[in-house]
Amino acid sequence: MGWISRSECWLTFKWSRHARLPVPSEGCGARSFEPLAGLTQAMNTNQESGDQCGGCGLVVPGGTAGCQSIMDELSALHFSDATYFGVHRLFVDTYCLQHPDQYCVSFKSLAAHLAHLCWSLEHQGSRAITSEAIRHWVERHPHLERPVVPTRRGVLTVADVARASDPPAHHRAVHEWARATWDAYADLQSVGRHWVEQALQGGRVEDTREPGRTPGNLRLQPTTPRVPPSGGRGRRG
Repeated sequence: MGWISRSECWLTFKWSRHARLPVPSEGCGARSFEPLAGLTQAMNTNQESGDQCGGCGLVVPGGTAGCQSIMDELSALHFSDATYFGVHRLFVDTYCLQHPDQYCVSFKSLAAHLAHLCWSLEHQGSRAITSEAIRHWVERHPHLERPVVPTRRGVLTVADVARASDPPAHHRAVHEWARATWDAYADLQSVGRHWVEQALQGGRVEDTREPGRTPGNLRLQPTTPRVPPSGGRGRRG
């Protein structure tokens, strides 16, 4: 079995087809969520004296680690309360695309997150669980070259999601955050759309890049069934 990075292990755990969906506890439909203590402290801290996250630029105590803590607690909320889980996969994709040095190191991880973000926003795909078509397509193309990601990855961060006080507000905040991140990936949107189209059509990739060109020059090649030779296999004339 090949080597799997820490980020890809985390990704696999979050997307596991066998993961149990959260079961609402009694009265959880009316549950509200208080902003995290670390986030509240960050909002009350002079930004010049705070630590900046290396991925999204959020100023929060602990910098990148503090940003990850907010993400982890919100993710745990999704699995403890079904009313929040409806945007879980979109939430994970967006966070990972804003922190690509940690979670989008390989082609597979970047393609999975970018294609799913496109699928949710432009194809009305599920915001909660993965697309099997996209997952299978990514698994079949680990050899493709990872494109360069933008250095600025959106005007919103996970902190904007943490401010939401109830499930409807949480869902809206995740969607707005995802849209802002997708806008920041404008240079790769056409690539993401190609990947989604290939996945949904069951196509394969023909790499037509010239030396030094970016992965945007990938031509769609739909997969067609092979027709056996006339007369049947194994027969001789």
